[in-house]
Amino acid sequence: MKSNFYSAFIFILFFFLPGVLKAESIALPSAESFTLDNGLKFFVVKDDLPKLNLIVSVGLGKLYEDQATAGVSDLLCQTVSLAGSKNYPGSVLYDQIEKLGGKFSINSSYERIQISFSILDKHLVQVFSIVKDLLENPLFPEKELATAKNLIIESLKREKDNPSYLAIKEIKKNIFLGKGYGAIPTEKLINSYDQKLLLSFWHRHFKAKNMLVGISSSHSIKSIQKKSRHFFASLNSGSPVDYFCDKKDLLKNITTNNDKIYFIPKNIPQATIIFGTVGPVLGEANNHPLTVMNYILGDGSFNSRLVKEIRVKRGLAYVVQSILRFRKKIGLFLALTMTSNEKVKVALPLLLDNIKQVELQGITHEELLWAQDSISNSFIFRFDSISNIIANALFLDYNHLPPDYYNDYIVKINEVTEKKVLEESQKLFKDGFIKVVLGRPSLQAELQKFGQVVLIEE
Repeated sequence: MKSNFYSAFIFILFFFLPGVLKAESIALPSAESFTLDNGLKFFVVKDDLPKLNLIVSVGLGKLYEDQATAGVSDLLCQTVSLAGSKNYPGSVLYDQIEKLGGKFSINSSYERIQISFSILDKHLVQVFSIVKDLLENPLFPEKELATAKNLIIESLKREKDNPSYLAIKEIKKNIFLGKGYGAIPTEKLINSYDQKLLLSFWHRHFKAKNMLVGISSSHSIKSIQKKSRHFFASLNSGSPVDYFCDKKDLLKNITTNNDKIYFIPKNIPQATIIFGTVGPVLGEANNHPLTVMNYILGDGSFNSRLVKEIRVKRGLAYVVQSILRFRKKIGLFLALTMTSNEKVKVALPLLLDNIKQVELQGITHEELLWAQDSISNSFIFRFDSISNIIANALFLDYNHLPPDYYNDYIVKINEVTEKKVLEESQKLFKDGFIKVVLGRPSLQAELQKFGQVVLIEE
């Protein structure tokens, strides 16, 4: 069976071809594709099991939002999940799916909204019928819209009880000037949205050329192609929609505010410290050396510098890490730790010093080899299931990357040098950081030793 093939594929790579991940390109499993006349593109992976997994991926998410539309993507998903569509409203939608023994979800992320179905293969026609109606005739009735708003507002209220989330939200807002990553929904904003706004977003983004479809099925690709034409050829073509990000303005803002510390006073036992800056775009040559750098700095578990220096050696924090995300139009770097209020004066300069050491002095050869081995040995598990193969195909196409983009990923990771890590780290960190601290109010005086304190009222 196909699922057994992928398990065997992983096994052979590890045990019968020693060194292949270290030295050579690898031919990763891929999806077949076809495009309808209206521009709707499909990716199909054959599965011998009698099950169907279908994903409709739409170019819309948090990075498409700004100060005036923060939270729209979540509200769209929440409302449609409650209300359904013209021919499959609310309870009818879920009754139909339950009768077929399937699962349905609609969720938003930073760059995409995904409608997902998991069901027996023999119900492909019924699923296509439901998907077509959801795409063309979504419902946003007042009752369900009000319920969706309440659910999101309750979620926002719960987030206020999570100090680290509040700090991360604040740093993203200041790095990205209230747009994209920094677009923060509020109760007032969510309550202001109406049916007209949601419909305008839906009708702009849910078009054939702004969507991708991923399918795993035991049906032949010819059969799927024929049925896809029948159900989806009538969808409006529309145009691809992209979000906008002015990296120059963001970096200028970071440089201007590098000497400031944004402080959120909250009377809790544990403080949160976060530094952040804008990261590179996905697909650039610097992705590989910066991936290695970040693994060494704070992503590589107990052997990373931040964990060793702040947690292992000094016991200052349980949580400490660095995060690096590459996306289609913009990236993000964060370094954070959670420590007691009393230890902020020690942990904060340690966090900054370790980043500065990477920027100014680079990494050691031993660290480079360790990171390359670790990244190489875990890389293949991104592709160890059919659902991951589909997700990868959608991801690459959305980001305008070639289908074989990851085939030589390990080669490029192992071509990284200490010199290249140093060069790219200096470029990444040269503009400074936005810094956010959340902790007890009395910390305000202590933080003045590290920069100009900007008080943030919760």
